Amino acid sequence: MKFSKIFCMTVLLAPLALLSGTLKSRTYNFRKARWGMTRKEVRISEGRRRPVAKPTEEQICYVDTIDSKTFLVAYSFVDNKLVSGGYVSMEEHTNDNKYIEDYEEVKELLVEKYGKPRDKLPNGEDYNEMVWSDDLYENDPDKWGFAVSMGDLAYQSYWETSETYIALKLNGDNSEVSLCIIYRSKKLANLLKKAKEKEIKNKF
Repeated sequence: MKFSKIFCMTVLLAPLALLSGTLKSRTYNFRKARWGMTRKEVRISEGRRRPVAKPTEEQICYVDTIDSKTFLVAYSFVDNKLVSGGYVSMEEHTNDNKYIEDYEEVKELLVEKYGKPRDKLPNGEDYNEMVWSDDLYENDPDKWGFAVSMGDLAYQSYWETSETYIALKLNGDNSEVSLCIIYRSKKLANLLKKAKEKEIKNKF
């Protein structure tokens, strides 16, 4: 099954050994970076690691191998300030249920650091971890991974710290699956909102 990275990169512009080490650190907001850092400061924080593509004013991306798993690492900026970051799994599986196992594995790491997921979205609305848009396979767990790949089922969990909103998402469409961990600054949320509004206006 082909694994999609495009969806999560869009969300980031809207958010294992090394990963475990990142989750254990309370000094930083995302990896070894803090919200509001400049592009230069973020690149310094990544040491000798080279971006996978030419950095832009809005984004710097890296690829990292974490406990034999490959992740795309993305930093997003507005006005040269770091406002969000995230991991996008680049793993591909022939058994679609393996994507759900990946989700559960990452969720466990997040629970170890942040505790149980929130029972409400950042806007205060209730949410369900499993969201069925078509319940054809709801009573057939062996097909849940396939349901994810077809866009019929999605998984989501949310956490919140004093400075950061964190979202874990698993979804798919047209046989492509996307697993993301998204970190977004609370303090700089308005910058991100203004950037999206500007992007929308520029399309007209």
